[in-house]
Amino acid sequence: MKLFISFFLLLLCGCYSAGNYPYAEEYLLRSKEKDVIAAIQYFKKANPAYCVPAHAGLRDGRSGDCSVWYRFDFYYPAENKILYTWLRPAGEDRTTFALIAVNDGLTIGKWKDINRDFSSAENEQQKKLFEERILKKINFYLALKKEIASSDSINSISSLYGH
Repeated sequence: MKLFISFFLLLLCGCYSAGNYPYAEEYLLRSKEKDVIAAIQYFKKANPAYCVPAHAGLRDGRSGDCSVWYRFDFYYPAENKILYTWLRPAGEDRTTFALIAVNDGLTIGKWKDINRDFSSAENEQQKKLFEERILKKINFYLALKKEIASSDSINSISSLYGH
């Protein structure tokens, strides 16, 4: 009986120990999830080249009513690669933004996990591209929103644009 209980506990712990995305590269953003979602949506609207073409069949959003993750996919047209990312709340005013995997081409199923399936140099390159092309701009939009919200609207908008 002890052997059965030990095996059951080991199996149970093994299922939950590493999480659903153990290799994800996580970035902690000091903003509410709803603000990060809005910033990413604005980024995609302002930079349509980063939107995955519709025929790939990927959709941003939660996979169901109970899903804790909000999925966003991005596209690098020059490299013909899709990035799979997700968000989840990390407290009241913080959000985790995670880079999960990169798909080669627009045919889904050629995913490589970040921090697992790439060589060390390729992995660092993928993270650097994500940070420079996407994360940096999302952080800029979030900072701009906070700046506007922290001062009175008319004066802050004028000062932001040098008027």
